[in-house]
Amino acid sequence: SQSRPIDMTFKMKSACVALACLISSAQAYQPSSQAGLSRRRVFEGLGWTGGAAVLGAPSAAFAAAKAAPAAAVPLEAELVKKGDGPLVKDGDYAFVDFTGWLDGFAGKEVIDSSNANGGQAVKVPIGPGDTTPQGLLANVGRGGTVAKPVIVPMPIGINEVLSNGAAPRNPDGSLAIQGSTKDYQNAAHVGSRYRIKIPADKAFGKAGGVSGSGATIPPGATLYYEVRIRAKTGKLSTGA
Repeated sequence: SQSRPIDMTFKMKSACVALACLISSAQAYQPSSQAGLSRRRVFEGLGWTGGAAVLGAPSAAFAAAKAAPAAAVPLEAELVKKGDGPLVKDGDYAFVDFTGWLDGFAGKEVIDSSNANGGQAVKVPIGPGDTTPQGLLANVGRGGTVAKPVIVPMPIGINEVLSNGAAPRNPDGSLAIQGSTKDYQNAAHVGSRYRIKIPADKAFGKAGGVSGSGATIPPGATLYYEVRIRAKTGKLSTGA
């Protein structure tokens, strides 16, 4: 009959009109502004690929940012006074007076002091130290007396500051680099005094610990030390 073709044509026209409306609606909702673009990026960050937002699948960039460690606190040192004594060299031992604070230089919370060693200076290595029976590593000092030596835990940041620029030595004690005194003017001198801000990774670490004075160091604490080089020696004798 003639009614069937007319019915099919009507249906086809209706379908085309519906499709045109759908396309028009989609175009109307395309992100044409910066705000719309931002919203699209938010969904893309959640794993959206054009269909339904997949909230349980964060992007790799988001996961990497979440896993990134916090910015490290730098080791900072200020030369308060340059000593007029001899240069310290790699392999020397420096006798140091020091005070450490938890709440800033000259603060109220003293957590370490050479005065706890009977007022005697503590001997610390310049350079990496050594593993011989009477030697010292970079993160310890020796106090007490010859008869009763005491091993004192020291922030390795102090060693790094005092060793900075020190003239290197050969195992036999001779200078590895033959240079004049003026070549090592940035090295520490006897009589020099420093203020050193020490981050946790160069002090007592994320777990904290106990200072040489017996004070409890909180986990992840940044410490503040004032250090003076009283004298130096090349000997590995025990005691201060």
